[in-house]
Amino acid sequence: FDFPPAETETLVVASESGLDRDACGQLVRLAAKLRALKGQDLEEGVSTRLLVYCATLIADGMKTERAIEAALIEPLSDDADIKAGLRDIVQAIYG
Repeated sequence: FDFPPAETETLVVASESGLDRDACGQLVRLAAKLRALKGQDLEEGVSTRLLVYCATLIADGMKTERAIEAALIEPLSDDADIKAGLRDIVQAIYG
């Protein structure tokens, strides 16, 4: 099973969450980077469902960094070192 193309996934996340397309596109780019770690440091990648959840949290007023932590980082691993690496990827994309 593959994920939809980035543009399609961006539209789905925006439509389902109510978050603007640009912000959703950035989340989809982040997801692609995190998905690249599947099978290496992570057993699972970021699902579109998790992206929608994250985007919904942001659209509802949660700070982006906190929403990413709650919806994307925490569900992917319990390992502190892996979480730190995931946060580094977030920092590289969001600055």
